[in-house]
Amino acid sequence: VSTQSTWGHFLSVYFFSSSYAPTHAMAPKKDAKPAAKKEEKPAKAAPKPAAKADKGAKPAAKQSAAKPAPPKKQAKQQAAPAPKKEKVKNVIAGVCIKNLEFEGMCHETVTDIFKGCGKIQEIRLRHGKSVLIFFETAAAATRAMEMKGKVVKGNKIEVEHLKKAKPTEPRENYCTSLYVGKLPGGTTKKQLSIHFNAFAKVARVRLYKAKHMGFIYFYTNEDAKKAFANKHVAFSHGKDVSKMEFVPLSLTHKLDVRYSIRTFALDKLKAKRAHDRAPPSVQARRVEKSEARKKRKEAKLAAQKAKKPSKKESKTEKVELPAKKKEEKPAKPAAKKEEKPAKPAAKKEEKPAKPAAKKEEKAKAPKKK
Repeated sequence: VSTQSTWGHFLSVYFFSSSYAPTHAMAPKKDAKPAAKKEEKPAKAAPKPAAKADKGAKPAAKQSAAKPAPPKKQAKQQAAPAPKKEKVKNVIAGVCIKNLEFEGMCHETVTDIFKGCGKIQEIRLRHGKSVLIFFETAAAATRAMEMKGKVVKGNKIEVEHLKKAKPTEPRENYCTSLYVGKLPGGTTKKQLSIHFNAFAKVARVRLYKAKHMGFIYFYTNEDAKKAFANKHVAFSHGKDVSKMEFVPLSLTHKLDVRYSIRTFALDKLKAKRAHDRAPPSVQARRVEKSEARKKRKEAKLAAQKAKKPSKKESKTEKVELPAKKKEEKPAKPAAKKEEKPAKPAAKKEEKPAKPAAKKEEKAKAPKKK
């Protein structure tokens, strides 16, 4: 026990003596003081510019010259209200109406209910779900919002503003094809192409004889507009009626013409989907038929090229033909001129001979008496 107490006293004296303690224990205190001062200094300096800003414009100019950050902040503040303006411009004047379902619901009945709010641009009926109504002005849409919670045709309706849905663009702005209905029996693709080529260049004609309808494809939207503007012109089966004195009723048929969404790309896509849906055996047959068609077309083109003469040969023939005609033409009239004067000369000699004989007979007859 005595030895332990002595060693403990020795160790306590060694570690906690005045010579050892200050070297290690006081060092962290020195580091802590400047850290506290550094933290306090910027805190004191921050409120100073705010206080000086109220006194005059000079400190503000110094801050702007010293720190380049404020111009960026000002630019951000100026650019911040820009998206708000865009939102105001892109406001959709449309309304979504839920719980509106009644017997005989159609576009006309819905317009009768909401025509008091304003002029309606478009209505989309989603039976069993909702009704979308697009107005021409935002004020009309706000009036329709006031009908929220009202009972219409025995149903308490809910009205909400539309956020994403937009009214459909009119077809006359982008369509390049026309739907043609009420076609008379026996119409052909050639007759339709002749009828519409008078207004614009036709790219393709698709005819459905069983349904008495067809589709006319044009190259541009402007061509489709020109053809649609002349929809009142009667369908004359490709015949020219202007020279006829009396036009039959069969050539004064009027067609039902409308804009169509069909394009070459859509037709190709539909055909591809139908081909992919078919079983592999049917796909193989279709591929064989298409290859056979291509070979037939190539053979026809080759035959037409073989029949047609080349450009050099056609030029030589054109030069030789007029030379032959010039040689033959003067020869024919020369022969005719020689024959004509010969005939009247013979006739003149014969005529005076007959009356001379008669006069001699008359003179001799009275002498006998």
